[in-house]
Amino acid sequence: MNPEPLLVSWLRARYTTTDVKRVSTERPADLTDNLPYVQVVGIGGQDEAMAWGGSPAGFARRNVDIDVYAAGRDAARDLAERIHTDLLAALPGALVNDVLVITTGSILTPMWTADDNTNVRRFTFAVSLRLQDRS
Repeated sequence: MNPEPLLVSWLRARYTTTDVKRVSTERPADLTDNLPYVQVVGIGGQDEAMAWGGSPAGFARRNVDIDVYAAGRDAARDLAERIHTDLLAALPGALVNDVLVITTGSILTPMWTADDNTNVRRFTFAVSLRLQDRS
C-alpha cells in the first residue's frame, strides 16, 4: 500500500493553491516558481494481519517524509506545523482513494533542514500512518 498518492490527494483537497501551490512526490526543477511546495515521500513501513470477525484483515503501517518549501523561514515553518497538526488531527478516519486511514502518529516533528537551493527555506517532518485497503 503506497501512502504517497493517498497523502498527495488528501493535501491537494485540503489546501488551496494559495496555501500550497503544488504537492507532489518529485521536486520540481522550477521549485522557486512553485512556492509554497510540499513533497511527499514514502520511507518504508510494515505489513500487519489480524483476524477481524473471523476473517483476516490486512493493515499496513507506512512512514512518510514530508518536506515543506517556502520563500521564507517563518512561512516554511508555519506551513509545516499546520500540515503536521492536520495530519495528526484530521486525517485519522478519512477514506482516501479506497484506503482507510486508521491512525496517524508523529515520527519527527517539523524541523529546519538545509537545502542546496539558497532561495528557499525547508522544514521537514515524518509521520506514520496505519492504513487498511478498502477496495
